[in-house]
Amino acid sequence: MDKKLRKQTSILVIFSLLFNSFFGTVFPNLVFAEDPPTELFFDGFESGNLGNWSTTASTKWKTVKKTDNAHNGEYRAEVKDTDSAEDTLLREQETTGYQSITLTYWYKIDQNLETNDYIRVYWSEDGGATWNSPPLAEYTGPSQDDYIQETLNLPDAANDNPNFQFKFAAKLDASSDVFWLDDVSLTGDPMPTLTVTKVVVNDDDGAMEVSDFPLFVDDTEVISGETNTFPAGSHVVGETSDEGYTSTISGDCDSEGNVTLQSGDNKACTITNDDIEPQATLTVIKNVINDDNGTKVAGDFTLRVTDGDTDVIDSPFAGSEEGIVFSLDAGTYVISEDALSGYTQAGFSGDCDAEGNITLESEDEKTCTITNDDNEPLDTTGPVSTFDTEMVNLNLTSVPLTISGQTIDDLSGVDSVTVSVYRVGDAGATDLNCSTAIGDVPTEIISLSLQSVLSIDWSETWTPTSSGSYCLKAHALDHVGNAGTAFNGPVSFVQPAPQTSNQTPQQENTSTQSGNVLGTSTTTTASTAIQKTNKTPKPTSSVLGTEQSYDTSSEPASLPAGNSQAKEEPTDKKQEEEPTVWNNIVSFVSRIAEAVKNTLNWLISLFFS
Repeated sequence: MDKKLRKQTSILVIFSLLFNSFFGTVFPNLVFAEDPPTELFFDGFESGNLGNWSTTASTKWKTVKKTDNAHNGEYRAEVKDTDSAEDTLLREQETTGYQSITLTYWYKIDQNLETNDYIRVYWSEDGGATWNSPPLAEYTGPSQDDYIQETLNLPDAANDNPNFQFKFAAKLDASSDVFWLDDVSLTGDPMPTLTVTKVVVNDDDGAMEVSDFPLFVDDTEVISGETNTFPAGSHVVGETSDEGYTSTISGDCDSEGNVTLQSGDNKACTITNDDIEPQATLTVIKNVINDDNGTKVAGDFTLRVTDGDTDVIDSPFAGSEEGIVFSLDAGTYVISEDALSGYTQAGFSGDCDAEGNITLESEDEKTCTITNDDNEPLDTTGPVSTFDTEMVNLNLTSVPLTISGQTIDDLSGVDSVTVSVYRVGDAGATDLNCSTAIGDVPTEIISLSLQSVLSIDWSETWTPTSSGSYCLKAHALDHVGNAGTAFNGPVSFVQPAPQTSNQTPQQENTSTQSGNVLGTSTTTTASTAIQKTNKTPKPTSSVLGTEQSYDTSSEPASLPAGNSQAKEEPTDKKQEEEPTVWNNIVSFVSRIAEAVKNTLNWLISLFFS
């Protein structure tokens, strides 16, 4: 462009800036044209020479002074008849700090170009070592009456390039082949600049310096305080951080380091690193006691470390017998846990108080332990008794009958066991259900008073006193009062007929003394055993001829009415089998001997208790 036009353009730019500055606040919606690009190079050849260019040794490029043939001014550049060789007009022009590079010029083909004649425009990003291909522009056409303006936008590689070059290459075979060139201009937009500054604060004994923190804009490393150019667009400012320092970004960047640059911007961001006060160490240990059959382990419990109402990092967490370690700032914290069914918190120990509170100072190393104990199981079931022999509808052909079994209570333990016999009908009854057929007055065979015994075996012999059907019942209580009952039978027994006078008479238990049942015993047999207890039952006093009883609160049981003597026989048969005097004497002596034996056994049991 000519000097007058360039002057007018400058005046318009200055006016636009002043108008925008003054009226922008009054009319915020007004949109003004962007600033024009910066002219990096211009040559209208008015100097009359090619001093701004480089040419080949035998160049045919020259300046020509012809006012009527120049685009503006008096001079133009021209090339013709290159003798079939390529003749170049080259300009070295760095574009550092600029982008959107544009090459503009006016040209005219004065006469027709023949085949193989051309004018080409090239550019280089590496100082002429290589040139772009294909060329930016190529002219092979016919002659023109007027100048034509050409505008070429160069690729991004031309931006901010200290080694940028461009050239016009001509190959013309005859003197009649002429190419005119005038008003060559190279423009670009100023690239935005960004300055990143590092500030290091060491107020907690930190020792790092600015150089210890590498700085970056995107992937480009920059030096603190130096201004750098970057393409317009979005960028991210960052650093290589250190765990001993906090990092804060300010200035034209947001808190994450993001910044947007536009053409002509000059922005700055600051990254401040402040050394962190040394932290304290807190170890939280979970201890679990399983002394009541609990099965949970430390990892089944969920623990928390909170600062006020907020969980610290890595909280909540699973408990650990070895402990979980936290690095925390100085302050007051609370250790707690989520409740777990079946367990009671036994308390805190270590450096925590009874509520789990703990205060930490810088560089403290403290430990807190939370202990949980499993709860004693809630026992709602009674002891379980079983008979060793199933006696349903058993016809008893020989006496005495051994009655034995076991009572178990794994939770609270057995406190008492009573095994009783009930007469429920005549001999031979088979349609009886012992759980519903028994009466109210039993004959106790075994009665044990214990204290929290988990398991006990019992055994005793029993001889029926008369013919009939009998049911067996084992009734037990545990330590918390739950009852358990088991039934057996019915057992059918027929009393044998008495012996004649010339035979040894059989003893018939017809005693009417209260509780004196022939064939019972005042001591448990050797097979009676108490397991898993160190508390030996204390025997109580016993009435001669009654059943065994270890319960000091119980009285010897009496035989039920109707069981004190044998069943009545028909009158005529009774007269035929009337016992002799000898039989009465033998029966009396036998009862005396049995009473003596029972008394001796009772005295022995007192001696060894």
